[in-house]
Amino acid sequence: MKKVFTSIILLVLSLSIPPTSMAQKAHKLMKPNRTQTEQLTSITPVKESIVLKTPNRGLRTIDSSVILWGNATINKMWGYYSFQPKNTAGTISFTQLGSQTHRIARNGVQIADGKLYTVDFERYGPSNGDLTLYTYDISTWKGNGQKYNDFSLAAIETAQAKDGTVYGEFYNSSASNKQYELGTVDYRTRTRTTFGTTTRRYVAMGITSDNKLYGIASDGILYKISITDGSETSIGSTGLILTDEDGGPYQQTGEIDPKDNTFYWYAQDKDYNTALYVVNLATGAATKIADSEITMYGMIIAPTPANINAPAVVSNLSAVFSGTSLNGVINFILPNKTVKGDALNGNVDYVVTANGKQLFNGTEQPGSSISKSVQLPCSGEYNFNVTVSNAKGESPMATLKQWIGFDEPERVGNPTAKLENGIVTIKWSAPTTGTHQGTLGALTYDVIRIQGRDTTNVATGITNTICTDDLSGAEHASYTYAIRAISGDVKGLRWTNTTPIIAGSAIEPDWNYKFEGQSALSMFKIIDANNDKATWWCNGFPGYGAMSHQTNVKKNSDDWLITPAIHLSSDRVYTVAFKVRNVMAEPKNTLEVKWGKGNNVEQLSNVLLETFTPEFSETNGQWQVCTADIIPDATGNVYIGFHDNTSVTDKYQIAIDSITVTKTAYATAPDSVKSLTITPAPKGALQATISFITPKVRINGSALARIDSFVVNRDGINIARINAAAIGTRMEWIDQNVPTNGFHTYTIIPYLDGHPGRKSTNKNLIGIDRPHNPTGITFTDQGTTLKAFWNVFQTVGA
Repeated sequence: MKKVFTSIILLVLSLSIPPTSMAQKAHKLMKPNRTQTEQLTSITPVKESIVLKTPNRGLRTIDSSVILWGNATINKMWGYYSFQPKNTAGTISFTQLGSQTHRIARNGVQIADGKLYTVDFERYGPSNGDLTLYTYDISTWKGNGQKYNDFSLAAIETAQAKDGTVYGEFYNSSASNKQYELGTVDYRTRTRTTFGTTTRRYVAMGITSDNKLYGIASDGILYKISITDGSETSIGSTGLILTDEDGGPYQQTGEIDPKDNTFYWYAQDKDYNTALYVVNLATGAATKIADSEITMYGMIIAPTPANINAPAVVSNLSAVFSGTSLNGVINFILPNKTVKGDALNGNVDYVVTANGKQLFNGTEQPGSSISKSVQLPCSGEYNFNVTVSNAKGESPMATLKQWIGFDEPERVGNPTAKLENGIVTIKWSAPTTGTHQGTLGALTYDVIRIQGRDTTNVATGITNTICTDDLSGAEHASYTYAIRAISGDVKGLRWTNTTPIIAGSAIEPDWNYKFEGQSALSMFKIIDANNDKATWWCNGFPGYGAMSHQTNVKKNSDDWLITPAIHLSSDRVYTVAFKVRNVMAEPKNTLEVKWGKGNNVEQLSNVLLETFTPEFSETNGQWQVCTADIIPDATGNVYIGFHDNTSVTDKYQIAIDSITVTKTAYATAPDSVKSLTITPAPKGALQATISFITPKVRINGSALARIDSFVVNRDGINIARINAAAIGTRMEWIDQNVPTNGFHTYTIIPYLDGHPGRKSTNKNLIGIDRPHNPTGITFTDQGTTLKAFWNVFQTVGA
């Protein structure tokens, strides 16, 4: 092979091959250590400072007096560390507050009443894990942990508001990792609320001084999250990529400082590059403060230390409300001493808030008893906060959490749904108690119908404990009804479901179905033909599908999963598609698919797909998508059967999901074109020649006399219509206006009498390709220069 060479100044060479890329690759091999949850025995205060120096470029001005706390291991020492968002010389200085033997704050953090509460959770699977709630005195940094079985206390990420409320994204009680709950938590009382659900995974969250919740999801986008219903609004990309084919997102954390609403994000990207950023709440853009090599957990804004000469905290704080009244009295006694313990001189100012909104304020002598009448807007849980101030500073905050007004009703009892002549009658019994042992108001009820992921209002605000729903014209499906009670102005947060019922006539395509929810298999017929008690099942979690469990079964598998009736017309073609994969890479199961006019095995007489072994498995995270056409010979109902027929004794589970039946072309329409090729123009020109053989037959197999035209579709957009040509002949058409370099997909659709026929699709790379990597690279030391050699580049791209 002929060689070419050039002389390169050593300095230039060192710049053209960045050492950072090599360092990142090496760093990528060093995944953050995972530690096992252990019982905390004690935390000993220490004084230690670690300084990490990193490059600092183009940083915005921020409040470097802010103190952040986070859980990390530094110099092989676990602890809670304090640090400041310094942007001078790109340094981050960590000071250890207390030492531990392990991680303690991956799954939630809260500061309240002079204590730090943290949660660490090791999830082993659905409804399986190890959760520990830790409590520390932040003045001594001594504390301990207690294990609990309530997995809903475990957060993906939390954010503490100015009034002390902790918002976050949480696991549900079964620790599902397919859908998470948005809500609040109080680790002091181990209580959790839910105001929404999401499938996004938030790696950092924060809440502003006016109670606007933000989160950065694993897609690297900043979202605004409603604290009323959990709705999510995309703000913009942070500019960081957090996941790739190797995994992610990796551990990171965030918090908003309510003093100036700065969002601090201690991030870790897909290559394990770790840095502290500030995030623009208007655009989502992240600006780096400094790089780091430390993985951080449970970051929180440190509490502002009280000025020792400021007033002490108020005492005897109480909220007195009678029965369900929203009119009441707030009582407390102003301090007569400073935080240090000296006597207070002169008047002090006080401010009282409820859920972040001011109720009243005033000025009085130290030691005065305050009693003020207030009116609250609605029933609910209130956080009352009182602070006192003078010229020397502000007191620590006194807090009181209390439910006011009508209580939230418990769930309704004994819900049932009975179908008769297309009419469903739903009944239930009224709750008799509230969730806070308070007083219930006049009870009304909301009723909804659930079908898959769709919900429909059936009744709203009714007083009776019975209602009906007409499903006589509904599609054949599984239906569940959910009921909640309303007490006065308080809606119950928890719905109670009936058992599913099957109602409606045969399914009319287009139809799509995902195996999700407790009743995911209720519409399907399961046949364990060999009576080995190992057959199709479903856990109901999104993304898992229906599975045929054949573990430890030694005989041949013979298990059917059969769809409900699907109504097809004899003049149309129906495309059946579904996803399939084995649960394990090894061993593997096999599948065949049949269809017929009944839902017994012997009636499934038509082969849709011959026996095959799926290409992918859950281990590699991919699904194989299968498609095939049904052309019915008569109008009527048909059934599709998925048959696990694995013959080997070494087998596990096979899964299917996302079944679709789509009405496509007419059966008399032209069949697809044959031998479709896409030939790129030479020398990188943005042109391509599309060539194919015109069909000879209709989709139903009968002879075709003519074709009216062909539509050419590029990348989902129709770009040309080609006039008719003789059947069975090769046609060519040149696309002279390919818009960009890269892969382009072409679809050819034949038309007859205005009706489209079967599609044919192919793709190819058009335009300038990227070159292969150079080969045969060698360097010769020339003293102050290097001489580089490499082989001539190939003329064919990569």
